[in-house]
Amino acid sequence: NFNHDRITPGLEYDFEPIPLEKAYAFNPIPEGLTMQEQKQIIGIGCQMWGEWIPQVEDMYRMIYPYWAAHAETGWTDNKRKNYNRFVRSMDYFLTRWIDKNYINSHNIGIKQHQ
Repeated sequence: NFNHDRITPGLEYDFEPIPLEKAYAFNPIPEGLTMQEQKQIIGIGCQMWGEWIPQVEDMYRMIYPYWAAHAETGWTDNKRKNYNRFVRSMDYFLTRWIDKNYINSHNIGIKQHQ
């Protein structure tokens, strides 16, 4: 059945970033939908269009930590989300991304997004 809606916010522009807390608070199910309409939303996507991004490192810098905020939005019920817990968990992921050389510890950090 291809009768499902896609919710696809994007991260493709390096203009003024939205606050991380606002990204985390995103609710992919718009108010006012019936239960039947809500069931048609089966997931979310968070696209990163890269045709104007010069280096992959720039892309990683632009999406961290927004990718995690959108991912958690997809699998956590809105009533169970906890922004403070989420921010604390980002230290672990930041360390992993630095260890894998996805990002440089000198030009990124969750503190800049708070």
